[in-house]
Amino acid sequence: MTVGGATYIIRERLETDVEDLGVIHFINDNLVAEMIINDSVNVKQFGAKGDGVTDDTTQIQNAIDKCNILNFDDSTYLTTGLNFKSNSIIIFNDTSLKMKPNNLSTYGVLKIKNIENINIYGFVKLIGDYLEHTGETGEFGHALSIISSSNVNIENVQCSYGWGDGCYIGPTDDLLNNPINIIINNLVCHHNRRNGLSITSGSKIIINNLITYNNGGTSPNGGFDIEPYNANNIIDVTINNIYSYSNGKTGTGYQGFISNAYTDKYNVKIGTLKLDGVLSVTVSKEKSIVNIDDLIENIQSTQTESVLIMTMYGLINIKNCLIDISNAPLLTDKALIYSEKMLNTFIDNLSIINNGQSNPYFIINSSNISNFNINNLNYIGLLKISSTRNTNIHISNIIKRSKTLTSGDKVIYPFMNNIIISEEIATISYNDIAQYDGYEMNIYNSNQETTCTFSLNNDRFLYNGSKVYSISLPPSSYAKIRFDLFSHLYVVEYLYTNS
Repeated sequence: MTVGGATYIIRERLETDVEDLGVIHFINDNLVAEMIINDSVNVKQFGAKGDGVTDDTTQIQNAIDKCNILNFDDSTYLTTGLNFKSNSIIIFNDTSLKMKPNNLSTYGVLKIKNIENINIYGFVKLIGDYLEHTGETGEFGHALSIISSSNVNIENVQCSYGWGDGCYIGPTDDLLNNPINIIINNLVCHHNRRNGLSITSGSKIIINNLITYNNGGTSPNGGFDIEPYNANNIIDVTINNIYSYSNGKTGTGYQGFISNAYTDKYNVKIGTLKLDGVLSVTVSKEKSIVNIDDLIENIQSTQTESVLIMTMYGLINIKNCLIDISNAPLLTDKALIYSEKMLNTFIDNLSIINNGQSNPYFIINSSNISNFNINNLNYIGLLKISSTRNTNIHISNIIKRSKTLTSGDKVIYPFMNNIIISEEIATISYNDIAQYDGYEMNIYNSNQETTCTFSLNNDRFLYNGSKVYSISLPPSSYAKIRFDLFSHLYVVEYLYTNS
């Protein structure tokens, strides 16, 4: 017998039989109809309506529990949350799973928890109840929740309107059991109340193609956030191709967070990261590693923060960084790269575009930098590097020359003890360099053929008995400069060319 696409056999009723939602139907006191469960079953064979109004949770969960391969059609299914099982294959077909409005602080429209070996194919829209939520507390109502599971492969999923994050990947409540071997291809997260994507723990997490936008409503309001809970959590994450925009309560907040306050087991790799707004990189352990290839940032007219916010003890490598501030506001003393602490930062191929505007942006503004390197700097407009502690800054190959930034009466004190300049630099200037008796600054022009002119805004040098506004550093030359409080001049102690 075939009913609603399902095939049943009619057999005698046993004492052990229990009527079971489409699998076993009691015909009378003597006969039952029992569904024949093949390798692949559609959820409607278990009685799911798919009309977007009827709560189909019980029927779908029953199908999930009894079948290893489950199919969904292109209907909209209302649910209070579904829990997948191990060793399953789920096939969606432009399906929508919609959360029934509730007052829960925690939920998962689709939850993958403490299981292994699950494959999800097709295309599915996971829709939370953000706009209809009846509660006011909590922030962990996720569209897609992957907790302490392994060997999970998902293709083509859209996560939206979660009371918390669109997609959440992390450990169990005891903060142990890190997820492992999670692959998501083509993930879109939008209009979620917290972050688009949050990863708090995981090893061998790979996401290919992430688009995240219009997320925000409760902190941290980001497009994506990679941030462990504590030292027990491993962060081993690779994300290829991210586009994050219009996130935050006003649509102009932080577009991404790469954050770490606890663990040395932190390795983040991002390929092609495009943001309309700010990226925050905050890691506090020396063994932490962050690699970003092809970072593109577009700063809009409503942007009020710096572009790259960094607090680093670990290692950050950025390759091919393009920052477009053509539509940025005219804000005083805003930094393209702002850092409280920084250790071992390397940027290859940094280009800043401001369309000829005179925006007073710093390239780097920091109170504590150690070992900052820029290789290939292409900058049109104003250039300033500021630090208030001893530092080593290496800038090689400035392709576009820049003017000296003047900041009115505001005094910035960059303590540049060691400055290494090389490859094509014509002029490098600093404004209001530290002025205290005995302050020393060492400058090395490592160019093989190019002479570099070094100036300190309007402050003069005393060089070979004469007062000059700038000093000329021949190729491969080294200068030692000391500030003399009595004369208020920077005295060039010696300048020589390496043999």
